[in-house]
Amino acid sequence: MTRQMRPFVLTLTCDDRAGIVATVTSRLLDLGTNIQMPATPPTGRNMADGITRVTVRLLT
Repeated sequence: MTRQMRPFVLTLTCDDRAGIVATVTSRLLDLGTNIQMPATPPTGRNMADGITRVTVRLLT
């Protein structure tokens, strides 16, 4: 019997500490996960530091 892979969705949100979400996102990318970034980064901020919400899809 073959096990079917299902997506697991994890949403990280941290309104006051964008750097935390950026760091976690970077580590997940290192693991090769599929990251869905916001459509547009917050204006006036560095893309890497301005991410306050990210959705991660993992196959379980």
